[in-house]
Amino acid sequence: MKEENQNGKERQMAEEQIDFRTLLFKYIIHWPWFVGAVLLCFVGAWFYLHWATPIYNISATVLIKDEKKGGGSGVSSELEDMGLSGLMTSSKNIDNELEVLRSKTLVKEVVNQLNLYITYKDEDEFPAKGLYKTSPVQVSLTPQEAEKLKTSMVVEMTLQPEGSMDVNVTVGEKGYQKHFEKLPAIFPTDEGTLAFFQDVDSVTLQDGTKVPRLEKNVRHITATINKPMRVAKGYCNSLSIAPTSKTTSVAVISLKNSSLQCGQDFINQLLEMYNRNTNNDKNEIAKDEKYNLIEAAKLLGSNKYYMMICVTYILQQIYTAMIGMGTYYAIYIFGNENLFGVFSWAINIPLILALIFTPILVAKWHGMYKLNVMSYGLATISRALVAVAGFMGASGNVGLMLLFTAIAALGQGPWQGDMNAVIAACSEYTWLTKHKRVDGTMYSCTSLGVKLGGGIGTAITGWLLAASAFDRALAVQPDSCINMLKIMYLIIPFVLDAIITFILSRMKVEEANEKLRTELNH
Repeated sequence: MKEENQNGKERQMAEEQIDFRTLLFKYIIHWPWFVGAVLLCFVGAWFYLHWATPIYNISATVLIKDEKKGGGSGVSSELEDMGLSGLMTSSKNIDNELEVLRSKTLVKEVVNQLNLYITYKDEDEFPAKGLYKTSPVQVSLTPQEAEKLKTSMVVEMTLQPEGSMDVNVTVGEKGYQKHFEKLPAIFPTDEGTLAFFQDVDSVTLQDGTKVPRLEKNVRHITATINKPMRVAKGYCNSLSIAPTSKTTSVAVISLKNSSLQCGQDFINQLLEMYNRNTNNDKNEIAKDEKYNLIEAAKLLGSNKYYMMICVTYILQQIYTAMIGMGTYYAIYIFGNENLFGVFSWAINIPLILALIFTPILVAKWHGMYKLNVMSYGLATISRALVAVAGFMGASGNVGLMLLFTAIAALGQGPWQGDMNAVIAACSEYTWLTKHKRVDGTMYSCTSLGVKLGGGIGTAITGWLLAASAFDRALAVQPDSCINMLKIMYLIIPFVLDAIITFILSRMKVEEANEKLRTELNH
């Protein structure tokens, strides 16, 4: 009986094998169709990846602190650059605070403040490329007028090299046309008064650096104006704010956006508006922050850690301006303008990776001091190696420069991510030492420092280029200019990183706060 069963199984297996082979040969004769389908899928995937707009996930950590420590109320701060920072608030009120942060009213304030209800596209690109803070023409319509729009307002602009511009405005079935000989200009419509402004002297790069405008061609720009509340609802849908777990005091803020810089600015402004509109102890803060300019200056000046941050901010803005000279470095030294974009990616991608892992490292090392010093030390060494590679031969070793540029960006990422958490710690230091709340003043002065540093950096680059006999009309620059570009792009960033690393090594504000809290508790 067992032998019969075994024989039956063998016959069944043989039949199945025969059936499988038959089936295989039945379809294998149609192999061109299978190959064609696979190739078609690959081609479709390539076109999709090539033309699709990338979506970035900008994340930020929210650091929670017990309200009993640090004088009774939490301290919140804005987020910076690459979209990552800290926020101090009461653990008891975290759910309420997160609901405030994701509210449509607060998000609408952010949209209005950043003019996010107006978007720009470069129609000369295919597909049309979004222009966030890089449009050669800025369109203005008040949020109040924009909120009354029944449908989107489309503003098509044709900008001529000599400065004239043709405008075609469409609102639903209505249309308006206008020609301007020069800008700025005003265009009244039934839906509101449009204002147009042009920046003819400079262009803003993706990293925020301003450099002289190189193109002299006709530009076709389309601006779309939507209701601020409609835009705010869209941002609310893309915004995620949640605690990492029930047992930790860390929450994560994340935003999906097609523009990395726009996402960073949104989160920055979101927390800045939150700081202005909400606080765990509004009456106390309103009372404590009623001091004149001299008193505020004394409070800020007495906080050595905050002064370190201000200096660091200015140095970073100068650093950004020097790195922006990479566009000229690529043209006149590498001889390949496209390499500037490659170097930009070598900075942005490692920076994003560093921002993602910053919260984990901060939690693992129980603070920001060690992480900031070690990471920026790595950035300093890497920028030194970039300089070394840049002096290898006439145009340098591009491969090594790219490698060390990426490592330097990776090292700079943690400080970019937690610098505002350090500002919050500085604010707490002032409370613990002076029993005064200077949160709003401190953040305002910090923003002023960023703008001041950006202006100084732009001015320095202009002076240095002028001193080197730079002439934009020349295809080949003189040796003095070439040497100056190497100093600006290779040497100065290394020196600035070294100075920042030294400052960060002295910024032991977390340790100082812990000692002060211990003394107060005793």
